[in-house]
Amino acid sequence: MSAPEPAQERIVRQLREALDRLHEDIDRVEFWADALDRLVQPIPDYDPDETKLERFTLPTRPDASRRFLS
Repeated sequence: MSAPEPAQERIVRQLREALDRLHEDIDRVEFWADALDRLVQPIPDYDPDETKLERFTLPTRPDASRRFLS
């Protein structure tokens, strides 16, 4: 059986644990506040001339559609 923890050490340990929980809660609040901030931002208008997709699309071959229709 271990010796009882002195009151001062117990208080210090509990304060450290409380501060650790507080830091975790602050991190969680900052995360969700940032997520909420992103959700309330308006969606930008779609402009097909500004999309970057066209550089990723592969050119089509003229006979590609005929192969699947046969």
